[in-house]
Amino acid sequence: MKTARRLLAVIAAAMCTFAAGPAATARAEPAALPARPGPAGAAPEAAPPHTAPGPDTVRVPGPGDAPQKLFKPNPARPEGVLGDQLDWAIARFNGQPSKGGVADVFSAEALKSLKAEDFDREMDRLRAEAGEMRLVHVDPVGQHGLIAVMRDSKARGWWALTLAGEAEPPHKIAGFTVEPIGLRAGRQPLASFKAFDDEIAALNYEHTLGVWAVSPEFKLTPIHEHRTGERFNIGNAAMLFVLGAAVERVELGQATWNDKVTVKDELRSVPKNISDQLVTGLPTTLANLVIPMLAYTDNTAADHVIDFLGRGNIEKWIAEKHPASAAGLRPLLATREFFRIKLAADGDLVKRYAAADENTRRQMLDGEIARTTIDDTLYNGWAQPQYNDSVGWFAAASDIAGELARLYQYSLRPAQEAVRQALTGTEEVPFDRRIWRAAAYRTGGEPGVLAVWMLLERADGEMRLVVLAINSKAAAVDNEKVFPMFFRLLELLSRSEIPQAR
Repeated sequence: MKTARRLLAVIAAAMCTFAAGPAATARAEPAALPARPGPAGAAPEAAPPHTAPGPDTVRVPGPGDAPQKLFKPNPARPEGVLGDQLDWAIARFNGQPSKGGVADVFSAEALKSLKAEDFDREMDRLRAEAGEMRLVHVDPVGQHGLIAVMRDSKARGWWALTLAGEAEPPHKIAGFTVEPIGLRAGRQPLASFKAFDDEIAALNYEHTLGVWAVSPEFKLTPIHEHRTGERFNIGNAAMLFVLGAAVERVELGQATWNDKVTVKDELRSVPKNISDQLVTGLPTTLANLVIPMLAYTDNTAADHVIDFLGRGNIEKWIAEKHPASAAGLRPLLATREFFRIKLAADGDLVKRYAAADENTRRQMLDGEIARTTIDDTLYNGWAQPQYNDSVGWFAAASDIAGELARLYQYSLRPAQEAVRQALTGTEEVPFDRRIWRAAAYRTGGEPGVLAVWMLLERADGEMRLVVLAINSKAAAVDNEKVFPMFFRLLELLSRSEIPQAR
């Protein structure tokens, strides 16, 4: 918003810049998705593969450990001077009577370059453009500072107010900034989720998009559904189902997160990732595999988990729990098998596999595919789609949403830190933490495929779940066009409301 940026310029230029703590330095939006998928959802290009803790370092909580809790907003004003300053700022935003004027609340140093008439004029412009501000959540920063997250009454947009008081009494305001958050300057907000569908369709891509509100009991209420019952290629974002099968095994008492899994050379995949630090022949734990499998897109970890659980057992579980997706995940490919099929020196292998029925595919996996090696030249140069409409991992957005909600709820239980870390453990997430307080997030893909699933806890205490899959048989997905659209989708998600019952 132009007015907000004028207000920010007038005030911030006159004050010392205040930034302390992670919330204060949160970015409204990175330049691009950090988890930009390479071949078959390979390790993100923008995130180094060894940013996670090393293997065998995860402490799996015991039964006595406390459960995790969902985020609850705290709109309460702080005690003392800082609370008075916040009340004063909110009153000025909303054109209400306030105790004192600019000269009474700002420090002497700030007043050297700040004029009261300029401040009041910009507040009036902001109110005319955005409406009244409602306080949603307050994060204290240090002893004399805070970041207040607010929403406006006109567009339901999000704003961040940063206040910093002087260290010495009476702690007058030395730093004051207000800015819209959630959408980069120069980008037009989406009018609706249907508008997003239309923009993707204009790029000649097939896609599915599901958006759901998630209740505290993890019941899903549809906000927008586009082809959510159809199977789409989701790359190895499908490892969500592998985690689901592992959780089922643990829940039934047939396994624990501390179960030992022997590292095998024949189960190593590409590209290199966290699990490459594990020593062949030595044991690790199931927890130390499921966490990087999802949090760091670790294909070697995924293949060890699939081997531990058994391909047939996972397929049976998927058929029982998610029948709409079962056929698209059968036979369930290990990631090394996927690469061997698509990147073999024998270029006919992928054609024959694509044309084969399920029984023949299983025979091929146990026979020639098991003996095939990946052509490194093809892997490094892979840029165009290869049978991505028939070879890969295919699932319905509705099944992904249901499983993600179930696992997120399960991860809040005591002793389920492994599940929590698997879903939320990545250090590279493209969300403004002032709006999105917690996030389960994963991408997957290959040339011509981009998939994203995410469950987000919002600063007002509401939760949203999104599943997006984009498929293109003709050409690779144009990331330069799609990534900006993704951030506009996030901004619309931040403003989305739960549909009213009719």
